[in-house]
Amino acid sequence: MTKRYAYLGDEAIGSYVHEQLGQCGYSQVAAPAEADVVFVYCFHSGAIEDYYFDDEGLIKVATPQTLLVDLSPSTVALARELSAIAMVNDIRSVEAPLCLSDPLADEVLSKENLFCYLGGDATECDEAREHMGALCSNVVITGDCASAQLAKAMHTNRQVSRIIASIEELALYSACKEARFADLAGQLPAFLHDDILEQVERSRAAKRYGDGAPCAFLMADVLAAMATSDDAGIILPQLEASQHILELFGLIGGADLGVAALVLLYGDEEAGADAGLDWARAAEIYAQYEQGAFEGSDEDEGYDDFDLGDGIDYHSN
Repeated sequence: MTKRYAYLGDEAIGSYVHEQLGQCGYSQVAAPAEADVVFVYCFHSGAIEDYYFDDEGLIKVATPQTLLVDLSPSTVALARELSAIAMVNDIRSVEAPLCLSDPLADEVLSKENLFCYLGGDATECDEAREHMGALCSNVVITGDCASAQLAKAMHTNRQVSRIIASIEELALYSACKEARFADLAGQLPAFLHDDILEQVERSRAAKRYGDGAPCAFLMADVLAAMATSDDAGIILPQLEASQHILELFGLIGGADLGVAALVLLYGDEEAGADAGLDWARAAEIYAQYEQGAFEGSDEDEGYDDFDLGDGIDYHSN
């Protein structure tokens, strides 16, 4: 199996890829044209398209029979487009979107906490499975082109919905018990037993709002899943509600905070301000929407336009 690789995309994911592949004897090359396998991870569909389809993109510069491995949260439509164009240009491609087993893990980017779905031609998937085995604890082959991105979208819907539901359970319990979140530390009743809820409450009690994956990471997954559902012409109200919650959190300054910090949406404004959130930002933007400031613009396009933040830290603070 070849060990020459190149990586393009997000730096945090890139650091993890370089570390893991280096431990497995892979050799990083300076340019994709010198690589036998190229890994790509991007948050946005626009960035994915740029890396592949620009004048200096991978489709143009990769040598024939190079294997392109897309680690990004993408869409069924884009996965099919990439596969078709790569095939025409004598380049092989598979989709292997990375997934978190536990978005609230102390070490988010670890082999134990990462798995992937893998889709594409059977022969290419067999080869890619060996490469992905260096990065993930489990590689799940889903079938033909675009099947992995579909599986990723389904996983995203289930995972994000569960996280938000658990946090809202905690908020409801707090409100009905006429207690503030601060009064709940270590006192959750047995009937509320839930791994996610307990992790969130521990983080909240210790004010460790960097715990878990950055909310921007989840937002990228949700936006890709929403784009897939839109392309399919199906409305998924639960997924859409999750998108709006994450958008609101990003709008008030929470994109770089960990998943556990979503609990701040349901607490008092002072606690949110202490963590760096600013509700005035939301009020200002919503006022502009009401005045029609964004009418006819691309502000609500979502997948390409949402600000996912810079300098994201994928490890617990």
